[in-house]
Amino acid sequence: KYRVGVDFLSLARGIVKNKHDLQTIGWTTMQGGHHVSRATRYNEKSKTSALESFENSFEPQGYFFHLTVWDASILLGHPLINAFANCFLLIGLVTNICLQCLFCWIVSSLPSDLNDYTDGAVAAFHVWRDSASWSTVDIFCSFNETVPRADFHAWNILQDATKYTATTLQAAQHGPLLCVIVLIAWTLNICKVIRIAVDFMVAVQGAYEKDSKVMLLEQHLQRYTISHIPASRVSWALFLGTLQVAISIVLLVVGGLWLATTT
Repeated sequence: KYRVGVDFLSLARGIVKNKHDLQTIGWTTMQGGHHVSRATRYNEKSKTSALESFENSFEPQGYFFHLTVWDASILLGHPLINAFANCFLLIGLVTNICLQCLFCWIVSSLPSDLNDYTDGAVAAFHVWRDSASWSTVDIFCSFNETVPRADFHAWNILQDATKYTATTLQAAQHGPLLCVIVLIAWTLNICKVIRIAVDFMVAVQGAYEKDSKVMLLEQHLQRYTISHIPASRVSWALFLGTLQVAISIVLLVVGGLWLATTT
């Protein structure tokens, strides 16, 4: 049953290319062009070997490509891919890089545009406080929710600040707590992208073949694997992975600043 389990797992992972890759192939023999099952006796040693093989089959089997332009670009220029597909892949890669760089630039400019508490705004609040009448200041400091006839902008800012600093269970303020949660979620999401990019670079580096000239693309049932990657394609993959990590780090910083400003 251990060998059957190993064969089922190998079939599910697509690493079986032909019948000789099955461990249970030894249970059959050929007679007159037909497979005839035959009993095989196993001692404790063979059973232990089968168990170890079954346990080892759960070890990582390499990097699985994701449905992204970054991963697909490792095949750019491969001789088994026609020129039309290569052209579309190149256009997709360039478009993806340009859009992500544009997104980084847009996000980096958002904090200053949406921040209501810049140094200039704080200085303007001080000027308003010094010039406002005592009756107006008393109304504002009483935290009355009645909308005043004048100085609506200052009243609106005060209401937002009051709600932002309200406490939850007398332990933490609403605004800072939500900001921390959002920043943690954003950081974990970016770390996931970085980890995938690093795994991609490590996997390609592990498949490097010094004497190889062309990357080998093999089909295993309904799956494909790449191996014997030459130095030029490894360099290309490292460039793609490094670029993806760099964009992710930039988004982590500028996105974190924007979230901290708006949350």
